[in-house]
Amino acid sequence: MTLGGAYLAGLDIRGEARPILEQLARDTGETLHLLIYVEGEVRYIEKIDGPSSIRMASRIGDRMPAYCTASGKVFLAYLPEEHFDRAVAAGMPARTPNTITSGELLRDDLRRTRERGFAIDNIENELDIRCLSVPVFDRFGHVVAAMSISGLAARIHGTRIAELAQMVQRAAGQLSRRLGAP
Repeated sequence: MTLGGAYLAGLDIRGEARPILEQLARDTGETLHLLIYVEGEVRYIEKIDGPSSIRMASRIGDRMPAYCTASGKVFLAYLPEEHFDRAVAAGMPARTPNTITSGELLRDDLRRTRERGFAIDNIENELDIRCLSVPVFDRFGHVVAAMSISGLAARIHGTRIAELAQMVQRAAGQLSRRLGAP
């Protein structure tokens, strides 16, 4: 048991995620990200572009506010309540006309995120871009990362949202199991 714990503690989450993200990018044609949460923001730690000629502007190391990104919403939905409180207290300025700028509306959105198992950035962070994100769990059942898929809103809409969400949920589940999650 000790050796198993030591192995899991030493796993490189980016290294474990990369082949999963690459496959998902090929299967969907969209851009995939792996993000972590740092003090009210999400930080991109991996990015795989799909085969489309249109590229997302995100880069590894970039940071974005949690309240207006799908991955940030994943963290705010699954982390302790004080993270939500700090995000709201820090301010929620509109980044697009669709940005949720009310703590009450954000709380409702996070409730829906937990119910359906994925978060949506419905053109809230960047014009014409829609993102879906799901949690990645560690061996203790804690959310340690978020896996997201991003693309043009014209390509990610309607029934494709549910289809892509299921694909990303399966991929995040695979990564969670690699990290020792039950």
